[in-house]
Amino acid sequence: MSKFKIVISDYYYAHQNQENAVYARLGDVEIVDLTKVAPGGLFKPEELIPYVADCDALVVQFAKIDASVIGAMEKCKVIARYAIGFDNIDIAAATEKGIWVANVPDYCIDEVANTAAAHLLNAMRQVTVARDRVMNGTFNMNTLPPAKRLKDATLCLLGFGNIARDLGHKMEAFFKNIVVYDPYFKARDAYPGYTFIDDPNEAVKDADAISIHVPENASTRGMVGKELL
Repeated sequence: MSKFKIVISDYYYAHQNQENAVYARLGDVEIVDLTKVAPGGLFKPEELIPYVADCDALVVQFAKIDASVIGAMEKCKVIARYAIGFDNIDIAAATEKGIWVANVPDYCIDEVANTAAAHLLNAMRQVTVARDRVMNGTFNMNTLPPAKRLKDATLCLLGFGNIARDLGHKMEAFFKNIVVYDPYFKARDAYPGYTFIDDPNEAVKDADAISIHVPENASTRGMVGKELL
C-alpha cells in the first residue's frame, strides 16, 4: 500500500506529464487520475466520493467539491485547484475539517486579460456583428448601431485583482477613462489615472463598457442584475 494517495478529479489538458514528475518526488505515492475513469474526469459530488474517501490530497479543476465530498474525506490534508478562483470548493467545510485549500494566484493572468481585451474591442467595434452580416449577405454600414470612439469612452472594471489590473494597463491605450469598483483594493495611489468609486451603481453609471472580475460568493452573487444594469 502506498504512503500517499493523490486523486485528480478532472482536467482538460492533453496529459499530466509535468505534474506526474513532481508527484514522483514524493516517493511512494499512488496517483488516481479520474480522467481515466471518464472523459475529462468526474465532476459531480456523488461520483467523486467513492474515490476521495481515503485520499491524502485532491487536485481539482472544475469539479464541485461541496460539503458532502469534504465530509466523506477521512484523511485528506489539502485540496489544490488548477486556477485562481476557488468558488467550486466549500472553503468553510474544508476549514472546519482542517483541510488546506490551495489555488494558483498567477494562473493564466495574461491569457485571460488578453481574452477580455479581445471581447471588449470586439463589442465596442461591433466586429462580430458586422462579420456575421457580411457572411449572410445582409451587411450595410448604415444599419449598424453607432459605435463610440474608444478614445472618448469609459471602461468600468468591477473588481481589481491581478487580471483586472493587467487588463486595465492594456486598455489604457484605448479608453479615455478607466473607472474601478473594488472596496477591498487599498493601493489606489499606485493608479493615479484611474477613478475609484465605492458604489457599483455609480461606477457603471457613465461606463461604455464593463468588465467583471470578481469571484462568485455570497457578497458578489447577483451583483450584475436588474438594478445595476
